[in-house]
Amino acid sequence: MLVALDSKKTALLPEEGSLRAIAHEAEGGALYYQLSLRFLAYQPAVSRLFDILADECRERVRSLAHTAERMQLVERATLKANAQVLAATPACSHFFVTDEAMASRLIREAQQRAEQSLACYRFWFGLNAVTAWQPLLKEIVEQKRAECRLIAESVPGNLPTLSPILSERCIA
Repeated sequence: MLVALDSKKTALLPEEGSLRAIAHEAEGGALYYQLSLRFLAYQPAVSRLFDILADECRERVRSLAHTAERMQLVERATLKANAQVLAATPACSHFFVTDEAMASRLIREAQQRAEQSLACYRFWFGLNAVTAWQPLLKEIVEQKRAECRLIAESVPGNLPTLSPILSERCIA
């Protein structure tokens, strides 16, 4: 497949950029999935938000991989090998969220990561010279903006915690 280039820009996202973007999203999905599990008993609404964000990361991985394959930039075997390496969930010392201070810290860290991710995609969008990537990168930038907004709105003071009785019912 021929790839159209915009001659006014410095090319970034063919081979190395596509793998970098896929790895970036896969790592984000693993972190959001872990956060969804960590918030499950403390704030189920925040847990569900992180689960949805993890699903969106997985969908972006599929979209990026599909576009890279269609443009013959990456082989399926390379994508599968990278997916297996990135599927490992990062380790943490204290798994479940137990208090508001811990919840606030984790949400602040997630918000910082989301803002860094948005900055990466804005940068990649600005340097991209492959016209086939433009619509996908533009869509991802919009999704990342929404992601940052949603995480900012999930600060512990904005959502009630479950009562101990209701927590026991949800876990059982």
